[in-house]
Amino acid sequence: MSWDALRTHSVDFNTEYGKEEGAVYYWQVTGGTTTDLLNVTASSVDIIWDGDPGEYELSVFVVDGNGCQSETIIQKINVLDESTLLFEDEASSPVLCSVLSEEITSGLDQIIFTVNFNSGIAPYSLTYRIVDSDNNLYDNQGNPSTENIVENGIATSTYEIKIENGFLNDTDQDQVYKVEILEAKTSDGANVTLDENMQIFTICKKPMIQNLKMH
Repeated sequence: MSWDALRTHSVDFNTEYGKEEGAVYYWQVTGGTTTDLLNVTASSVDIIWDGDPGEYELSVFVVDGNGCQSETIIQKINVLDESTLLFEDEASSPVLCSVLSEEITSGLDQIIFTVNFNSGIAPYSLTYRIVDSDNNLYDNQGNPSTENIVENGIATSTYEIKIENGFLNDTDQDQVYKVEILEAKTSDGANVTLDENMQIFTICKKPMIQNLKMH
């Protein structure tokens, strides 16, 4: 079984064998890094995987304080490229009707924006916000909010941002909202590069009947 490590991200490995006092560890890696392990004799090593993505082997054995040598442990390391995130459909700009009132929201449309995580170590986390043209915040039900939306534990490379259309537009013009991705991280805390971080959707102004008369 190989371990995943993110390219350019530092990973710490450690081990303990036999009589620790006076023990000397001998580390070796087949590639994927410029980290010099020649003079590293401690029980842990910090490796920056700054080479090409791919599978490499890390090996270590120890000569303990009694002068006894351990077996050589070999671990496969799968070095992944830096993670990026991109909206699946850059041209998608849904146009939907306003709800009739804040109380009548059942059975209405759902807005879905799909994002793809490319490479990196899952599960991912994602922080985004929904704002109107005045930068007022909304939750993913269309209600005014004071907080950004945080999704943790995203286990797959494809994720759907789902927004229930509970947006009321009783103004005299259509309203444009933005879905902005603020931050994404891999499971080991590395930042995900945002190739594109925004999508928009439009809520049409609510039609209203006026001057109803009886003749």
